[in-house]
Amino acid sequence: AVVSTQSTGTYQCYLKATPSQLIYDMDKSRAVGYKLGAKLVRGAYMEQERMRAESLGYEDPIYPNKALTNSCYHNMIEVILKQVEDKNAEVMVASHNEFSV
Repeated sequence: AVVSTQSTGTYQCYLKATPSQLIYDMDKSRAVGYKLGAKLVRGAYMEQERMRAESLGYEDPIYPNKALTNSCYHNMIEVILKQVEDKNAEVMVASHNEFSV
């Protein structure tokens, strides 16, 4: 039985790794028996992430355009809301975008 909510942090949906990380965290929370607490945001640190990747010589971790970022954001909201409906998660959705609300 799910006994408590554990916040795992903020999911920046401009990052290509966000979908797999969120799914991993959801699977883990179900396996361990706690509700996943998640905050989904479109993203706030895109330029810093790009500069860091370039300076350290690794692949740019950010979606190449706004459309893909928006797609990730909306898809992750749908995924997490299914978990909320099943009482396996709680979520905070952060957006300044009227379309997303």
